[in-house]
Amino acid sequence: AAVGDLSGASADQTHDVAGRALAPGFIDVHTHDDNAILRAPDCLAKISQGVTTVVVGNCGISAAPVRLHGRPPEPLNLLGGREDFPFEDFAQYVHAVGDVGPAVNVAALAGHTSLRISHVGDLARVATARESLAMQTDLERCMASGAIGLSTGLAYPNALAASTQEVVGLAKVAASAGGLYTTHLRNEFDHILDALDEAFAIGAEGGLPVVVSHLKCAGPQNWGRSAEVLAAIESSPWADRVEFMKSAGLSDGFRTQWNFHGPFSDWTFVDSSCFEARADARSGNEVNVACGRSLLISKTAGFSQSGTPSGCSCEFSSVHPLARTTIAPSAATERDRGRTVRINAASSADSVRFVCL
Repeated sequence: AAVGDLSGASADQTHDVAGRALAPGFIDVHTHDDNAILRAPDCLAKISQGVTTVVVGNCGISAAPVRLHGRPPEPLNLLGGREDFPFEDFAQYVHAVGDVGPAVNVAALAGHTSLRISHVGDLARVATARESLAMQTDLERCMASGAIGLSTGLAYPNALAASTQEVVGLAKVAASAGGLYTTHLRNEFDHILDALDEAFAIGAEGGLPVVVSHLKCAGPQNWGRSAEVLAAIESSPWADRVEFMKSAGLSDGFRTQWNFHGPFSDWTFVDSSCFEARADARSGNEVNVACGRSLLISKTAGFSQSGTPSGCSCEFSSVHPLARTTIAPSAATERDRGRTVRINAASSADSVRFVCL
């Protein structure tokens, strides 16, 4: 290819582009194609739409570096099963991409959650000083191997416990190699302005550009706040340094906010919209649920009854072990979708699943 005055040049083929626009390839800046480019390197879904470069490793999840101790937890499982994470070192992933030679260019971020899974013993707490140092050392290797920066998904449970300073420490490492910071904000609901302030603080203290993914005002109570959020960005020192992209995410953009009370135990996080729990054999077990859509409640053993004092009906059959019920949001509580569900468990072996549909 050549650029400039080509009036004297010759070519084997000539295309008449009158009435058309000649444009460079599009850059898909927010993808989760980390493993897709390895499985289908022809990337037809991309090149057929004019995309010639993809950015992978967004939302804190990247295919590398990952050291799994079991099944990949949510949201890392968006990228595949355990067999899809053989890259304990970022350089191994870079070599794998080079070996398959995908039809698109690839720019890869190192994911904060992937680093946490590899180095933090308990994802429900802040990383210790030793664990933070291990993540920083790993990220330094990532940057040396070609990563373009650090991504976070602080809204997701496996990163939610991370402190701002945990991320700042990593941001400084990315900045030292000329990288950027891209974030799925910690909160896109009532506290979105606080989450933006955190992102700006990380960029300022870390010394690197900030990319905000999925800028949105989620939840009915926040609809219409877009002007307020955009004004907050425009009035900040980061007005000319923040990029953002449209909304996307799990649960069709709705986040289920769980507030559990009562004698429940053995909570199992299935994904961002689903929890399972074991209930004790006594009545009055209570769960407060704020959900953007209908709520499906299913049982795995014999619950005797349940009810909802907040205007919704809910009953379990104690006969069939797969009995289930659905609670739909009521018009009277369109803005406040909280639900209180009382469950009477027949025995301590009973467990219940809550799913935001």
